[in-house]
Amino acid sequence: MWRWPVLSAVLWLVSAGCAWATGMTDAELDALVERARQTFNVPGVAVAVVHQGRVEHVKAYGIRDIDSEQAVDTQTLFKIASLSKAFNSAALATLVDAGKLDFNAPVRAYLPDFTLYDPWVTEQFTLVDMLTHRSGLGLGAGDLMLWPEPSGFRRSEVVHNLRYLPGDKTQFRTKYAYDNLLYIAAGQVLEAVSGQSWESYVEEQLMRPLGMQHCVAGDIPTELQNNVATPHKMVEGKLARVVRETAPGPSVSAPAGGIRCSIADMAKWTQMWLGQGKALLSAQVKHQLWQPYTLMSVSEREQQQDNTHFAAYALGWRLHDYHGTLRVHHTGALAGMRAHLSLFPEKQLGIVVLINQGSTNARQAIMQTLANAYLDAPQQDWIAYYRNKELARASNTSAQRESVDASFPLTTVQEYLGDYQDNWFGNVSVTSEQGKLIWQSAKMSRLRAELQPVAQDKFYAYWHDRSMHADSWVIFTRDEQGRIKGMQMVPFDDIDWSFDFQDLDLRKVNKSAAN
Repeated sequence: MWRWPVLSAVLWLVSAGCAWATGMTDAELDALVERARQTFNVPGVAVAVVHQGRVEHVKAYGIRDIDSEQAVDTQTLFKIASLSKAFNSAALATLVDAGKLDFNAPVRAYLPDFTLYDPWVTEQFTLVDMLTHRSGLGLGAGDLMLWPEPSGFRRSEVVHNLRYLPGDKTQFRTKYAYDNLLYIAAGQVLEAVSGQSWESYVEEQLMRPLGMQHCVAGDIPTELQNNVATPHKMVEGKLARVVRETAPGPSVSAPAGGIRCSIADMAKWTQMWLGQGKALLSAQVKHQLWQPYTLMSVSEREQQQDNTHFAAYALGWRLHDYHGTLRVHHTGALAGMRAHLSLFPEKQLGIVVLINQGSTNARQAIMQTLANAYLDAPQQDWIAYYRNKELARASNTSAQRESVDASFPLTTVQEYLGDYQDNWFGNVSVTSEQGKLIWQSAKMSRLRAELQPVAQDKFYAYWHDRSMHADSWVIFTRDEQGRIKGMQMVPFDDIDWSFDFQDLDLRKVNKSAAN
């Protein structure tokens, strides 16, 4: 059985302290990470700090997998999730430098069949629009085609199905709403222009020139497969492996969030962006990548704790002011994995945090402590702060789940049975198994739930894979004759917005009419 190492009293005292000199020693970093691992139940962590022209820290902690208990090292591959978006935009930028691509050109110049919810938006839509979350689509629109892995959709299907997703043209170029599908489409643009697969182009044009031998956009080479971090999540109060996320092959979502990289190679990536070592991009196109295109809101927490007044999205990057200096950064989140890369160009500082547990709070506690230490910004016990946030949210989540009363008496299940069709998501079947209603997606094999009745025509979707945290309501609708005609889904308030069940319009298939 896996057990936490016993931490010395000295490390506890150092890591809990609130006043470092500028920067952080090895001992202080060790103490910080080990305390975060224990507090948030994180198996493995990797951290890199690039400062004033040198790699000051590249360190790995803990284990790759709670079953094997093999140690994380600086060459262990972690999924970096949405940190992949900067690789995508940088790869496109190399084509801009080569005169083969224009960020301001219409997408249809490269993908003639590209279609969104509105004809005018479709014609006006540029690569900048594609990369800056201002499309008029809803938050996380269509992400159910990507996650939970494995996806049964091909990238070409994902891009084709964009036309069926609801959007609001009044929000085009006016409102920030994070998406992933348009980064898949951007990957298709790269393939159309370069004539290469997205994976091979990114590896050949970005990773290999920087000497990133332990960073992959596609298949994990055989020689690297024995050193990969396994994703983990807290599932019903216990730490568990997220088995569905362990396949070594490329993912449909790679251009949006599928790259795997070691902390040592992420340090090289960080150095490149800070102007150290080999330059892959011209100064002009790099400047274009870091322009503020889409304004973002600034939270009360960011105002009070980070002294932030401004936030925007650039091309694959977020921009903020952070305690008086520019921060260029991105976070990454996949089931059982978290990542964060922060660049402070004016301070020649870059920090990377990778963890193999789905704890955003652990990631943020480590990142914020490190950033504030190097920037000599106000410090506090961020581990305690984020732990309190985690406990408060867990309490609210438990209360919502416990309020579900799935004891409504069903007189019959027969009328609910059958196939349901959505334009972009495809087929969903509702079947009866041992007296229980089962909801199953045809394309996304892990989306399988028991429908537990809570009222007439209203059910609680209890997903068989409890690591998804995707609970939602399923509400069947009827026609004028009282027959079931379809179903709508309403996600619980606290679930990951990538489970965009609210965008589904599932209509019951009348098989007799079809025949």
